[in-house]
Amino acid sequence: GGGSASSVETGRYSAGIELNAVQRANAEMQKRAYNVVRALCEEDNNPIVSIHDHGSAGHVNCLSELVEENGGLIHMDKLPIGDQTLSAKEIIANESQERLGLLIDE
Repeated sequence: GGGSASSVETGRYSAGIELNAVQRANAEMQKRAYNVVRALCEEDNNPIVSIHDHGSAGHVNCLSELVEENGGLIHMDKLPIGDQTLSAKEIIANESQERLGLLIDE
């Protein structure tokens, strides 16, 4: 879905497969995420060092951008997962809507 689906020739797959590749927004979750980020930004000592969305390539893109400057260790077992049957590859490349990665100051 998402970025990977945008690289596929349109009409190559059945309409059902192509429709499933379209990410659908969740306005309620989007508003909740926005409220959390706004509340943190409005604190006297904003703890957010960097923030990235989970667009194309999901965790792998977002988290690599967050640690790009200084490096870091990503504990995949700490990532929230709704489907416990997902493989490591599916988890790290999951393109979820309304998902943000934040680098927080200690």
